[in-house]
Amino acid sequence: MNKAQLLAISWGAAALFSFGLHSWGRLHPEPLQAPMPLVLLLVFSPALLVGGWLLNREKGESVDSDQECR
Repeated sequence: MNKAQLLAISWGAAALFSFGLHSWGRLHPEPLQAPMPLVLLLVFSPALLVGGWLLNREKGESVDSDQECR
């Protein structure tokens, strides 16, 4: 998957999620009473996923830059 497709999928998913939350909020205007574990999951899971992805990507890359130039 190239970078443009990944960017489009990420932005598209974020836009759909945002639209869904907006629509749900218009239908249910009372304050949301979310349990603390769910709040923590929503706050920290994106950072953990991106951090894991970045750490996983580095395993496949070569450390010796001289070999990449030849």
